Amino acid sequence: SKSTPSPHTFRERANHCIECDTKNIHHMKLNAAKGFVYISASMRLKMIKVGYSKAPSERERTINGYEYGGANDWQVIAQMFFAKNAGQAEFEVHTKLEPFASPQTYLANGHRTQCSEIFACGYPLARRALIDAAGSEVGLKERSGASEIFAFDDRSGAC
Repeated sequence: SKSTPSPHTFRERANHCIECDTKNIHHMKLNAAKGFVYISASMRLKMIKVGYSKAPSERERTINGYEYGGANDWQVIAQMFFAKNAGQAEFEVHTKLEPFASPQTYLANGHRTQCSEIFACGYPLARRALIDAAGSEVGLKERSGASEIFAFDDRSGAC
């Protein structure tokens, strides 16, 4: 049977009803929020994680504590501050790196959770995607030597 369309009129960009699913409000606010888009690297996994945070160093501790993606050696190696639209910039980086997506899992609050922010590529590729999303290299803070140290193989279709 066909589902009845929602009578609600408040919708986000992808036409999802905000009233029926309030988590869409959170995603809209996140997309427009200020904050950092950061790049982390795991030497053990030889992979990159791209995320959004208001405090990347705190986020590093959190993802290592959760053993995000099965690793606890994540290092924030680059970050860029966005005065607005940080979530949107993060999404753009994820879209550019999509061919290298390598979804992993981790245990959060007793539940196995999928993480979709991990990519089987090296820092140079992720760095380029971040700069492209920002439209400039201005404001990029990165670990010295990161392009050489974290130049993992770019493995398309790794998932």
